[in-house]
Amino acid sequence: MTASPRMPISVVEELAVASDLTAEEYGAYMLLRMHQWQYGLLPTDNDRLSRIAHVAADEWPQVASVIRPRFGPNWRHEDTHRARQKSAATHERLSNAGKKGGSSKGTAKPIASPATAQAASQGPSPASAGLGPELSHTSSEASLVGKAGDKPPFPAIADPKAARAWLLERSVFPGDLDELQRLLVAGKLTPAILASSAP
Repeated sequence: MTASPRMPISVVEELAVASDLTAEEYGAYMLLRMHQWQYGLLPTDNDRLSRIAHVAADEWPQVASVIRPRFGPNWRHEDTHRARQKSAATHERLSNAGKKGGSSKGTAKPIASPATAQAASQGPSPASAGLGPELSHTSSEASLVGKAGDKPPFPAIADPKAARAWLLERSVFPGDLDELQRLLVAGKLTPAILASSAP
């Protein structure tokens, strides 16, 4: 397993651990934990441990005697071990989900244009929300079908460029384009207003 480059650390717990350690002892303690995070376990050889901890060989026995009780058998730090296992499980779960790529959610419906995508992100379509006539999209054109009447407004399209593109797909009268764009961005464009602008 490759460990995440980010080892979780609880500041409260680390300050409690550091409260009775010298800077050298705490540094050795953290360097050993980081090595365990990176490689999964620590060596049990004192020479290697002192090098990993950046402690001179002649000072290692004193430093080791202070920090050793904070580690379990074979110099395994239990909190670091559990956090590493949790990180590995999360990584594997996310990796497997990414490999599926959303295939379990079914086939996505194609979106006719960026304007339609913007409208979809703003809320339900007028047809699916029961707000008015259905919008039918084909590869060559998008048209308004049905009776306009006194229906609630279309969902707002916040981006003015996307709103303009949405209106152009519907072949509105060019002289009305600016006003219709303003109404659509404000969420006040109704099917009746749009139908009255047809060329």
